[in-house]
Amino acid sequence: MKQAGTGPANVELILDWIAALRAGETKAIADLLDPDVVWHGVTSDLTCVGRADVIDALQDLLPMSMDLEAIEFISGPGHIVVGARSEHLPEPPGVHLDGQIFNVFERRGRRFVTIRDFICRAEALSAAGVDGSVQWR
Repeated sequence: MKQAGTGPANVELILDWIAALRAGETKAIADLLDPDVVWHGVTSDLTCVGRADVIDALQDLLPMSMDLEAIEFISGPGHIVVGARSEHLPEPPGVHLDGQIFNVFERRGRRFVTIRDFICRAEALSAAGVDGSVQWR
């Protein structure tokens, strides 16, 4: 039995998010965010609280270029992990991303309620409740 909030619906929602970022469509981005969304960056001082704060933080990056070498989506119960690898990722002061970042999106319905950034894939998978269950052959 498939759990609610997993699988294709998660992937479809994240593809809508990426399309909105690439197009620079702030209304479409806002529609995907809960009004009380919280985005936790890789350090505690990189936190956005509320839809307007998230849009404001993204504004200067829009439309967003996806100059990536690799991207990975892993769907879990109510969460989706997005891993991105690029030598062009901006690094916050004092943080070494080593060309990779992992975002965990928690969704409720068709909106993201929490976004958390991680440097380590294993920590992101654990936060999404899929640690140890994601195996490729």
